[in-house]
Amino acid sequence: MNIILETLAIFFIKILLVTLALIAIIRALKSPESSKNSSKKQLNISVVNDELKSFATVISEVSLEKKTFKKLKKHLDKKKHTDKPKAFLLTFEGDMQASKTKELKDEISAILTIANADDEVIIRINSAGGSVSQYGYAASQLERIRQAKIPLTACIDKVGASGGYMMACVADTINAAPFAMVGSIGVWMGIPNFNDLMKKNHIDWEEITAGDHKRNLSLLGKVTHEDRLQAQQQADLIHQQFREHIAAYRPTLDIDQVSDGTVWLGKQALAHGLVDHIATSDEYIQTICSTKMVMKLNMESKKSLVQKYLQGQCSSLSKTLMHFISSWKAS
Repeated sequence: MNIILETLAIFFIKILLVTLALIAIIRALKSPESSKNSSKKQLNISVVNDELKSFATVISEVSLEKKTFKKLKKHLDKKKHTDKPKAFLLTFEGDMQASKTKELKDEISAILTIANADDEVIIRINSAGGSVSQYGYAASQLERIRQAKIPLTACIDKVGASGGYMMACVADTINAAPFAMVGSIGVWMGIPNFNDLMKKNHIDWEEITAGDHKRNLSLLGKVTHEDRLQAQQQADLIHQQFREHIAAYRPTLDIDQVSDGTVWLGKQALAHGLVDHIATSDEYIQTICSTKMVMKLNMESKKSLVQKYLQGQCSSLSKTLMHFISSWKAS
């Protein structure tokens, strides 16, 4: 028993140290000096049509006779796309806190200064969800595009589940790759509780709250049956709002059938009405390049060398923390 407790203590001390280091780094990144640097933003833009034309030129130069290549190159050089309607391509790589929302907000603001109803916004979403408030905010950013009457297409190549689907369903059209994971329309709430373990080791935890339903789930305090019921009611309320959000944008969907938390692959998602077409984002983008000028946008905050170093350390410590947790599960 003592060996188990000793192992458990060492494990949690390691987690505590790594967590404290992460907190210190995050605070440093959010310091006033860091905020000054992050306010300096740069919008990077590349034209996908030009990239594809460049590929065609390189391959043709190698594979065709000089005479034929010259004719083709002359033809490609004549093709102009600046007078075509524009398609703005965005990419959203999600995490638990939807931390890319800040960049997404700025990218959408930039688009709305120039786009019109003849244009289109395409967003590639790769996310398994996370914080409901953070993903709700990210979905609200996409709603700005719909309100501006600009067609919005969401593409799910790998994962568009839970909060990721909360974002995707705002689009006029959803494309999904055949093996993309789609759905997970549900709510999860969970936290480890060490109250019984502490009692066995004669450790008391005093917790004071004001309000009957304040902090129903506690890491160290006792969780009562009433606490669990209240947490369940909160989860049910969030789930209902999630369902209503999806139903508002996809009214033909049988929301009762698809909102049990199940995750479907692309073709199954199509059969259930969660997506509209089976296609990868690359396939869709290459198709519309013939009729639109596709502009890839990426908003970046200029970072100092110190910020870059700290972010690298933060990423490294996060991996270390996950390694500790994985090794504990394995043991």
